[in-house]
Amino acid sequence: MTKKETKSLAEELAAYDEKIRRLQEQIDNLVQKKNETILRNVTSALEENEAITQFIAEKEQELIDSVKGMNQREQAKYIYKYMVHNYAYDDDLNADLYYLYKNNKGICCSFSLAYYRIMTRLNIPCKMTVNADHTHQWNEVFIDGKWQEVDITEGIRLYNTGFPNAEMRAFQK
Repeated sequence: MTKKETKSLAEELAAYDEKIRRLQEQIDNLVQKKNETILRNVTSALEENEAITQFIAEKEQELIDSVKGMNQREQAKYIYKYMVHNYAYDDDLNADLYYLYKNNKGICCSFSLAYYRIMTRLNIPCKMTVNADHTHQWNEVFIDGKWQEVDITEGIRLYNTGFPNAEMRAFQK
């Protein structure tokens, strides 16, 4: 190989090296932009999740504050009646707590979960119960030495009949 050919080959290699360096730089820039986009999206999702969590906590705290000074039976009954009187059954079957508190609509599992969380924060023993075919959910609270059924979905149905205190049939004595 002549000096001229060697020089030409060296120049070609240098040109390829420069192309590879530029391509690597472009790849690095794309990766950096993608990572920044991912980070922004994750940060946004975390902030949104924190905002939703805060919203739910504030709604629950409002209800908890409204029963201060009451005994456990009165607290359980007040929260039940509040939910029955202020929430509607959602025919679109939205089940999450944020939707329940934002739209005042939910289904049996969102009512049950909301009631459970509030009872737990009030130190009232509470369970979520599901029927055998998993098509309905309600609660049981431990009051006055016994477990008592509390079915908010049924209470809403009864309340909507318009009969005075009909909803109390779903808050067992």
